Amino acid sequence: MDKVIKFKTIRQICERDHDEVNAGKRPYVIKSGIDDLDVGMEGFKSGNLYVIAGRPAMGKTTLMYRMALNMAAEKIPVYIFSEDLSEKQAANNIICCAGYDDKVDFAKRIESEYIYICDEPALSVGDIKALMLKVTDKKESEGIVFIDYVQLLLDENEGELTRLEHEGRIVHSLKEVAADINMPVVVLSELSRAPEHRWDHRPRNEDLCLLKYGSEAIDTVIYIYRDDYYDPDLKPGMIGASRLYETELRIEEKRDDGQHSMIVKVWFDKEKGFFKNGLSELSI
Repeated sequence: MDKVIKFKTIRQICERDHDEVNAGKRPYVIKSGIDDLDVGMEGFKSGNLYVIAGRPAMGKTTLMYRMALNMAAEKIPVYIFSEDLSEKQAANNIICCAGYDDKVDFAKRIESEYIYICDEPALSVGDIKALMLKVTDKKESEGIVFIDYVQLLLDENEGELTRLEHEGRIVHSLKEVAADINMPVVVLSELSRAPEHRWDHRPRNEDLCLLKYGSEAIDTVIYIYRDDYYDPDLKPGMIGASRLYETELRIEEKRDDGQHSMIVKVWFDKEKGFFKNGLSELSI
């Protein structure tokens, strides 16, 4: 089928926007619930694609769980595609992240009603789109999609492409899904091993392979970095022990007036597995 290409007048565009607002499809922004992060970026906007990137075990999934809990507490539906863990493992980790040992107690909280988990393995972007269109067809509401993680998704289109080209195509498809379902889509991504070989291990844009073929589709990247990741001998009470609880989130965000970059620091307890607002409450 030939692609239909046409012009629209400004009046038609304005009328469509007016109709979408009346139909409950207006653009919206969801806050992460982590104040310092929300100050550093403009929130998660409907139709936008976000990437949380870091080396393995840096805290990407825990950050996702913390944001999911904060959003669910505000009665915002959170849809998690857990490609790395089973639904039971993901649920247990979320409950621990919330500070609960008893599943029954957590099930009484409002958050348990607003976090949805799908652990179907080897999903394609088409699978994710089909399921989310069913969800949005049943109810008109705000929501957000998390995918853990992008390297585990399948490219349903065959072809002799490199791994990076396949990932680039997946990223562009996810951007289309975000627009189609009118929700923000957040994907977790690994970084290359390049930071391991530098004196300064902080991530750079060139460490995120998704940007090679998918940069046009990505609206915001959140890089996560912890000093103590590279200093495993650091213990409480030692000089520099404050770094045990400090996590840097570097935000690279596209805005109407250009590219914005900012670093915010948040409090992270890796033993208990949760993030907190700022470092002002830190006590060593």
